[in-house]
Amino acid sequence: MRKLALTDDILMKIEKPARYIGNEVNSVMKDKTKVDIRFAMCFPDVYEIGMSHLGIQILYDMFNRREDVWCERVYSPWTDLDAVMREKKIPLFALESQDPIKNFDFLGITIQYEMCYTNILQILDLSEIPIKTKDRTEEDPIVIGGGPCTYNPEPLADFFDLFYMGEGETVYDELLDLYKKNKAAGGSRWDFLEMAAEVEGIYIPSFYDVEYKEDGTILSFTPNNVHAKENIKKQVVMDMSSAPYPEKPVVPFIKATQDRVVLEIQRGCIRGCRFCQAGMLYRPTREKDVEVLKDYAYKMLKNTGHEEISLSSLSSSDYSHLKELVTFLIDEFKSKGINISLPSLRIDAFSLDVMGQVQDIRKSSLTFAPEAGSQRMRNVINKGLTEEMILEGFLDMALLALPSPRLHKQLDFLTRDEIYLVTVSEHPVMEFVHREEDGTRWVDLKDIARFECILGPPRTILGSMIRKAFEDLHLEPLAQNTNITAPFAAAMAREGIALSFTYHSCMVKAPGVEYLSVGRKGLFLDLSLAYPAGEYRSKATMALAKMFHEIYQEASIRP
Repeated sequence: MRKLALTDDILMKIEKPARYIGNEVNSVMKDKTKVDIRFAMCFPDVYEIGMSHLGIQILYDMFNRREDVWCERVYSPWTDLDAVMREKKIPLFALESQDPIKNFDFLGITIQYEMCYTNILQILDLSEIPIKTKDRTEEDPIVIGGGPCTYNPEPLADFFDLFYMGEGETVYDELLDLYKKNKAAGGSRWDFLEMAAEVEGIYIPSFYDVEYKEDGTILSFTPNNVHAKENIKKQVVMDMSSAPYPEKPVVPFIKATQDRVVLEIQRGCIRGCRFCQAGMLYRPTREKDVEVLKDYAYKMLKNTGHEEISLSSLSSSDYSHLKELVTFLIDEFKSKGINISLPSLRIDAFSLDVMGQVQDIRKSSLTFAPEAGSQRMRNVINKGLTEEMILEGFLDMALLALPSPRLHKQLDFLTRDEIYLVTVSEHPVMEFVHREEDGTRWVDLKDIARFECILGPPRTILGSMIRKAFEDLHLEPLAQNTNITAPFAAAMAREGIALSFTYHSCMVKAPGVEYLSVGRKGLFLDLSLAYPAGEYRSKATMALAKMFHEIYQEASIRP
């Protein structure tokens, strides 16, 4: 029976004690006397976040496949335990063995985002490892950093013995073999660092002299050790299908942020969005073989008991075998109630037929990214999406109000909604009202332009239509309060403050309030149901469409 690093008294006082006891399903236990290297793999954030990180899961599995290495996990304690550990002088410990981190050979810290930099210092401090590299002795573990933030390592250079640049599946085995060799030969910490410096992708900060400009940017970067390379090349796994991947990921005791089986379908991204750091760091795009993914899906679901499987990628819809993979997962696991989660979908590239199949299982997680609200902004960030692409790719169905006439093959016409002038019986505009034999009352735009009127916001359909109608007749209306909403404008008109406009569907009958057609022929909007491209129509979609048709089928339509 393992002895826990924390006593029962402490565990009963802190929040979520399951974060710190280890022994989860699929966690790896080894005899520490029979391994040559002990590696503490750290995600510098709380347990729920760290347990959701795929990179840690991959390296944890890869290291523990070696008989001579025992890789254990460590995360940042929450503030309540942090205070207790400092008060009682309890050193930070690994989950599997519950042993202090300071007794390990390596402390590997993934650096995923800048917000965790202070957590890294917390990890070192609680572990009783000297904060700065220069203060560490032969008794201290080698502190190694990895992850996307290592591409700009200088802000953390003083705290790390070495940085691993790029993807961990490539040269970690070589690095561990060198450490084992150096340890067996009785070599020093410095000897190992010199050996590591010759490994492609390894950066040793102490082996370089860095000079800075006044603005803090780097002026020069010069090796000061014969073993150090002038340029560090990031490591990239080109054959994703044969790269190590966990068949038995650790199942947390408590709900993690990503509580599901994760299938990594590809790395990299074919796009070039200007705001996206990841899209640049993880280039080039590399896909996993679909048959390999099918095999992993079987094994991971069996070994974890999860009820959801997520397809992980920077842009899942760019995976060339997405439809085949999703169809397979649905066919194989639908009877077991396994949910399919599809994050990072591009609205222009996703098959709605596939989406419909996913939605038929049970609740599904679908994340689309049309990005910015204006076309100009999408162009600026190099998103590569047009408004037409977005409209063709929306999820299920939308009720649209479009200026008449408007032709679109995906639109299902419902009715026409007339635009009315809103005023009161005492308003002078009533002197210019025309009356038709069928009872229609209308007023000409040139007469409306004589009086103050509220046109509504220019970027709304109503506001833009009214403005265009005046412009077509070369009229300049006496407009005021153009940015207030249409309902508020109509309310002001009903109080006799100014003229305004509203839709027939938004008319509010009240004593003394008059609604007049705009022009002899009137102004109309087409009300339509818009459907996405593709043939799939869910039962819910069709039921909703039927309801809309029933609501509007008795509505009068003027020619």
